[in-house]
Amino acid sequence: MVQFMDEMLVSMYKTALNKSNRVLVKNLPLSFRFLGRYCMPSTYEKLIIPAISNELASCFTHTQAGAIKGFSFLFVGAVELLPASENFSRVEDILNKFMKAVKDHVMDGLDLELAEILVNALNEILSILIKKQSEQVDPSWIIRPHLKDMMLMILKSLAVFQSFMLQGKPDPDHVKEAKKLILQLFGKLTELSENPSQPFLDANIAQVIADSFVYKNSDQLSSVSLQSPTWRLFHALFDFMTAEHLQLELPEPESIFTQQARKRT
Repeated sequence: MVQFMDEMLVSMYKTALNKSNRVLVKNLPLSFRFLGRYCMPSTYEKLIIPAISNELASCFTHTQAGAIKGFSFLFVGAVELLPASENFSRVEDILNKFMKAVKDHVMDGLDLELAEILVNALNEILSILIKKQSEQVDPSWIIRPHLKDMMLMILKSLAVFQSFMLQGKPDPDHVKEAKKLILQLFGKLTELSENPSQPFLDANIAQVIADSFVYKNSDQLSSVSLQSPTWRLFHALFDFMTAEHLQLELPEPESIFTQQARKRT
């Protein structure tokens, strides 16, 4: 199986995006899961992380999107039968590389298709870890370092979905479903956080505002167009803000988010 992995995975990236063939929609995720279950991550890492980074078969428009979707099912397969918390070391390195590849090569070019695929991929990852947690296999040490980054990915995906509302158009059905899933994802972040009694978004929304807007001066903000990522993110955040959020003291911007934002300006 391993010797044919390169041809197999690259072909599967295209097939993974097929929504019309019910047989493929049902069975392709299972194929990825079985590969993840029975093959070590080292056998497919060099074929999936570069694809997400647009460094492998980038001439095909489906490669990056298919690889993101495929990774989530590979990850599910790799961890669903792990018997103990320490066994998550099997996927620690590839999860770290996945998160870095998405931050470096996906977020700045996020469109409707990629945003929807990314939201569903994060849902698969978080859902299987919550399931392992319910089986008394603690995933906290492997996922908690990534929760804030995942929250920002989810918020930026939501910001992309706001484009219809900002144009005064109704959301298509698939966008409505994606927004519903995003609400569930915030709950899943909370379940995996250090303090499950406090909503994860509530605990971190002030930091996101500080990182995304505080350092900008008035001239920068006044020149932001209605459909810019900055304005769409603000609009997405505003939907979640309450009177209590408006009274929060804003912290200093964190370098990891601020540097990313400054690069884009």
